[in-house]
Amino acid sequence: MTAAPDARLPSAARQWLTDGAIALVAFGLAVGLLLHGLGNYGAVKHHLDGWGLLLAACSSFALVLWRRAPLAVFVFTTAASASLMARGYPGAPPVGPTIALYLLAASRDARRPWTRHITEVVVAVFCLHMLAFAVGHNEVPEVQVLFGALVWGLAWFAGERTRLRRQQLAELEQRAIRAEREAEQDRRLAVAEERTRIARDLHDSAAHAINVIAVQAGAARLWQEHDPARSREALETIEGVAQRTVGGRLEAGRFNGGFRVHARLPYVEAS
Repeated sequence: MTAAPDARLPSAARQWLTDGAIALVAFGLAVGLLLHGLGNYGAVKHHLDGWGLLLAACSSFALVLWRRAPLAVFVFTTAASASLMARGYPGAPPVGPTIALYLLAASRDARRPWTRHITEVVVAVFCLHMLAFAVGHNEVPEVQVLFGALVWGLAWFAGERTRLRRQQLAELEQRAIRAEREAEQDRRLAVAEERTRIARDLHDSAAHAINVIAVQAGAARLWQEHDPARSREALETIEGVAQRTVGGRLEAGRFNGGFRVHARLPYVEAS
């Protein structure tokens, strides 16, 4: 019987599908805003046509590459959106560049931090976008500057919060891994200490048993001819001590993973 194939897609395929869906949604929103506009955004020189669709696609579908070059994707989408504004298409919030800015902020990490250079690039392309709007719509974009700064500021803030959340989750995961390793080390240390204690107890009990056996053996030798009963009693004591000592070592061997030897001392009758 063969195992059922894994229905889950590889991680790379899931990322491509997710990024493609984001780009498609951005394109749909951009086209909708170009068709219907959003409030009074100045004089309109061109309505949506083939060039408008092409520029809207460039400002949206480039998002599928954001994982490879987030800053380049942000600049490219903003340039395409600025071209729309410069040609006099209906003014609207730049959907693609706004999403690209969010993804740019969210993708920062210890290896690729947010730098002053990135801030300068963001400010420069924002000014370029506002200048393109002014050229294409023959007006000073005062409201658009404030609204655009607010929208992009919110996009950056959301991306930064996403980055911090991802960083916190990674730190919690690392802490959990370290705690698990420390707990495993503590368990091993406890087992080693217990084995050491048992070995020490066995050493003490074995030394005591040897001492008892030596005394009883000497007594049995002395009483062998004059008092056979007491000699026999001494030999029985020796046997009992030996059996208990062997039994203790066998139990310790089972705990410590040592040899499992099953033995019983033969009973020796005094002659």
